[in-house]
Amino acid sequence: MSYYRRRVYRKSYNSKPAYYFEPISEVGRLKQEARNRAGAFVLSKFFALSTPEFQRYASWYREKHGLAAYNYLQKTYPSWKQRSTSMSPQTSARVLAGVPRVMSRSEHFQLLRIYLPYFLSTPKDQGKGATIDSNVLTDFYAKAGNTIITQNFDLDWFVSSVFSAEELNALQNVIRYILLRRLESSFGDVQSDLIALHNALRAVQAEVLLHYQINFFGAKVVVSDAHLVANQRLIVSIPSITESDLALPEFKSILVDTALNDSLKLHFGTEIQSLGIGDLGRVVQQFESIRPDQEMDSEMGIEGKGGLAQLRIVKRSVSKMEAQIALNYGWGAVVCLVLIIVAKSTLGGARPSFAPIFFAGFLAFFVLSGLRDSIKQLKSTIRDYEHRRSKVFASDKSI
Repeated sequence: MSYYRRRVYRKSYNSKPAYYFEPISEVGRLKQEARNRAGAFVLSKFFALSTPEFQRYASWYREKHGLAAYNYLQKTYPSWKQRSTSMSPQTSARVLAGVPRVMSRSEHFQLLRIYLPYFLSTPKDQGKGATIDSNVLTDFYAKAGNTIITQNFDLDWFVSSVFSAEELNALQNVIRYILLRRLESSFGDVQSDLIALHNALRAVQAEVLLHYQINFFGAKVVVSDAHLVANQRLIVSIPSITESDLALPEFKSILVDTALNDSLKLHFGTEIQSLGIGDLGRVVQQFESIRPDQEMDSEMGIEGKGGLAQLRIVKRSVSKMEAQIALNYGWGAVVCLVLIIVAKSTLGGARPSFAPIFFAGFLAFFVLSGLRDSIKQLKSTIRDYEHRRSKVFASDKSI
């Protein structure tokens, strides 16, 4: 006979399971991607070292890690290069630390450029999960600008080690300058988009639901008053770029390349079929051609200069709903009339019976209750629709 012992495990509500992973943000993903690409770049250069470059690296390796490590490097390098032997984590770290020192200056800057997408995406961490009221758009942008001014953009240790403190400081200034210029441009573009949407849709006699997301931050905007959006002014103190910051031609090249991309307004990764804001006039014309008794529920993506808008236009036929209310009242009158006829015919006979009256009254109660609820719901729908239609943009969390 076999036995088993029951074990009781106490569940902890203060800890997460071992397999739990925090979801990574877009900025975190780009940071990890930059680190992986930089490490792979250094290893590719390590295995492509010329004989003089390898000897320079080996001399540094011997001086840094001793004769035993040097002999192991000389012995094992061919096997590493042919991928027949794997590196230990300690050896990989030593390679990352030493190889950049024997790379050319142009390769150093190729390594640095790998980090630019990550650096230039960092404002999305400020906007992650944020919902901004359009009335305080300036406050949000001003706060973000102050954060950028004090932010540090750090390279991984094996990359930063080949640059001087002055060069790293110049890099910080160049990145801050680019981001602050982008922030300033983003505010103007978002402001322009919201005003254009308002002007294009203000005459639409329907319920307009808008969800707008800023490209620069990834934050959502709730548009409460387009007139207040138009009156806002953003003042950002952008530190000037000094001659010492641009002493290296590579930093000038980063500025020029970034400015060129910004001027072209390139948008990557858009997954929805989008219209431009300029196409809204055609959409409004199609809407106005609909007969008053027709209904419409249409969604579309709008690609603006500063963000993406998800637009939904809902048109309900108030006349149909009012006709249904009148019909329900009519059916109610018919039910009451039938009840009266049943009562008169039953009570007016030689042998009156109350059972048919109670049965008819019971049915009439349920029918009239349903008609009353339907009328109440239709009236509420009309009131809500008319209220939403009176606004240029109705708020709708479902979009």
